[in-house]
Amino acid sequence: MDVERLEKISVQAKRDPDKIWNNLHRLLCSEKLWITSYEKQKSNAGALTPAMDSKDTMQGMSLDKIRKTIQSLKNDSWKPEISRQIHIPKPGRKETRPLGIQGGMDKLLQGVVLLILEAIYEPTFLPHSYGFRPGIGTHDALQYIDRTFKGTRFALEGDIQACYPTIHHSKLILILSKRIKDNRFLNVIQKMLKAGVWDIGTNKLAYQKVGTPQGSIVSPILANIYLHEMDLFIEKWYRDNIIPIYRTTPKLSNTSAAVQSKIQYLQKIKSPDIKEIRKLKVQKLGMVSIAPESIAPRLIYVRYADDFLIGTNLDHHKVVKLKSDLTEFLKDTLALTLSQEKSKIADLKKSSILFLGFNIKISSSQKISLITSIAKSPYLKRTTGHFVRLEIPILKVIANLSQKGICDKEGYPISITRLTAFDDLDIIRYGSALLRGILIYYAPTKSTAHKHRIHYIIKYSLLHTLSHKYKSSVKKMFSKYPDNLTVKYEHKDMKGKVWPKQVKLDKVDPTVKWRLGEKLNIYDTYLRKYTKSRLGKNCAMCESTIQIEMHHINSLKNIRPNTFDELHGYVNRLQIPLCNKCHNQVTKGKYDGLPIRSLLLAFPNDGKDLRKEL
Repeated sequence: MDVERLEKISVQAKRDPDKIWNNLHRLLCSEKLWITSYEKQKSNAGALTPAMDSKDTMQGMSLDKIRKTIQSLKNDSWKPEISRQIHIPKPGRKETRPLGIQGGMDKLLQGVVLLILEAIYEPTFLPHSYGFRPGIGTHDALQYIDRTFKGTRFALEGDIQACYPTIHHSKLILILSKRIKDNRFLNVIQKMLKAGVWDIGTNKLAYQKVGTPQGSIVSPILANIYLHEMDLFIEKWYRDNIIPIYRTTPKLSNTSAAVQSKIQYLQKIKSPDIKEIRKLKVQKLGMVSIAPESIAPRLIYVRYADDFLIGTNLDHHKVVKLKSDLTEFLKDTLALTLSQEKSKIADLKKSSILFLGFNIKISSSQKISLITSIAKSPYLKRTTGHFVRLEIPILKVIANLSQKGICDKEGYPISITRLTAFDDLDIIRYGSALLRGILIYYAPTKSTAHKHRIHYIIKYSLLHTLSHKYKSSVKKMFSKYPDNLTVKYEHKDMKGKVWPKQVKLDKVDPTVKWRLGEKLNIYDTYLRKYTKSRLGKNCAMCESTIQIEMHHINSLKNIRPNTFDELHGYVNRLQIPLCNKCHNQVTKGKYDGLPIRSLLLAFPNDGKDLRKEL
């Protein structure tokens, strides 16, 4: 099976990172991988979002359409459809970001290309690359920083200017061709990169000469493959410029060595002065114990997509040289521009640096603590002065909440006027989801005061919203919804059973610090998706086997009609196989048989799975 072949490719790529791969075009034409690609994407929020052709979506997807596209790939006649480009605002900025929307068949083909490229390149990416990779998230990168940045002094925060729109097509294909010797496969990728884009803002059609379209399914891995060259350059720069210089073994500084000698002398005399010895030990803990010239050089590099952070204990002039050499490499080798204004070198003991939404700093205060344990005698230890501090950028968070209409620019809670038409349950559910998301993301920090302030802003914003809705006061809303804004309601399932439920402004479990990605075997997941696929099964209405299409519906799980949740698309998208005749009846509103939910549960082969989804 081709899914199992992908897993074998992944194992071989991990064993031999320089292995050359051929005959990938055959995999590209595998019907099984196309079905797997469909199963991965069918429930996405954008599955039914059209490109230029309003009918080119996942709605009505069939094996016949897939086989027709595969045939065009086999005879090299395939051409990508024109994608639709919209502009979405960047969070907290006035600028906008272009977002490309492809048609349904192009999305499936990109999904197959992604499966193949993942198998070849994922095992060879360096461990400090975290962005847009399966089983890895922002907390994985932040935990790595928290664990390894101890003892660093300077940090270089890198910002590549317009990375995705400026990726050079020829250079990208050249990088791919180092390990892929299949011109037909590379030609398909090149066609994707040069596909036409219709900008609805300017109402103009353009064919891309550079860049990978943002919003494309295959763009993140292509960008990772491209920027992997930068990862290798930084490792090589460290080996060539730093390691050969430092060959000395660590040794005590002169002042620290003198104090240590005095302590040893006092300990050997017959009547040692315990107080004097303790005073000298405290004095020694406050000193730089190791001579700066003998400290082993460290350079910690973390990249998340096109953002990267370098922490080091090197001298400032060496960090400046690294920035200069990296700028030259990006310009000459990858045709990218390192923004000199946004790429800053910071002294982490004097100022913090913003990365992945956290302020990162090295504690500069020195604190000496008495450490006691059962197994050892009490001893003194310097417990601060070199550890990493992850902090909440509270001003940035308040600015984001202000943009959402939760508070004003100063952080004072205000009524969320757009929610006053909704039920109380939906108002509090919105605030609870918002608060949970913020507190879960910033769980690694110890900024308790900032967390309390965020909780206060959201809580009182909801109270102002409720008082605005009922033309009442915040005090009365406190009385109406005690116990941290708890709303009780009754829920009814499909069988007619009714039971009480409640929603409240939840707090996050403080014991859970990191929300790390799950290291799963993705090929087992892909295989399950393929074997459970309903694509091409008999029509659920008339049991026909001719012209079977997939009808996409929204299963509203635990959601009441005409509520906030429904309007904002908190749905679980399900698909049901229908023949062309029955599908036309459903889409035209002429179907008058069993309700869709009952039809899904009655579907003979997948009833159990659908009950779980519903």
